[in-house]
Amino acid sequence: MKTFFALATMAAVLLYFAWPSEQNAAPAAPSAHLSAATAPAGKAAAPATQAAPGSLDSPSWARSPFGRAAPLAENRPRAIERRKEQMKEGGYYTPDEYFTLPLKELQKRAKAGDIYALLQLGQQYYYEGPALLEEDGYKLDEDPRFVGKRHFADAAVGGHGQMPAVLTRLYAAEGDMVNAYAWQLFGEQLGEHYAKRLDISQLNNQQQNLAKQQASLLLGRFMSRAPAGGIPPQ
Repeated sequence: MKTFFALATMAAVLLYFAWPSEQNAAPAAPSAHLSAATAPAGKAAAPATQAAPGSLDSPSWARSPFGRAAPLAENRPRAIERRKEQMKEGGYYTPDEYFTLPLKELQKRAKAGDIYALLQLGQQYYYEGPALLEEDGYKLDEDPRFVGKRHFADAAVGGHGQMPAVLTRLYAAEGDMVNAYAWQLFGEQLGEHYAKRLDISQLNNQQQNLAKQQASLLLGRFMSRAPAGGIPPQ
């Protein structure tokens, strides 16, 4: 009997260890969508493949510089039309051919005393400076508005009768009343009559005298100027 119980006990023990349990079962293979978790430590899993910038599947802003889908050339005709309107309204229009001349050509003609080129340079530098950045001949170390007024001034002392009034308004709008008053005085010395004169009550005697000195210098430049080509009829 003792032998029977001993054999039964041994059989039960063997059966217990031989029977497969859930704890000893092999783990299931991970599903495909969890594969990112298997990336090496310290490295992110590779992202999904995206369209390369500039490809046909990429958005328009990725295919053009600075996020602009439309090239600058498409805006040029509209800029020229606005310039024509502004210059016509201001009384210093130029022949149509000057509106499309390259910057380098305008500079060449202005250096030779072409009033129309000076007017175009003044207008483009003062009002369209950023659009000239890629133009051959543009200097990055100069303030475009300052350059624009310089070209307008050259046109004024070169004989364009409307420019003193234009410069008077520009300087007044900038809050530079000394220069504004100087250009008004210069225009009056040339025989121009202003329907609305500047209010110079905010200028002290020293500032008014400085404006008068500048006007005299401008008149001296005007009187000693060399004959310039392309001066519009007054």
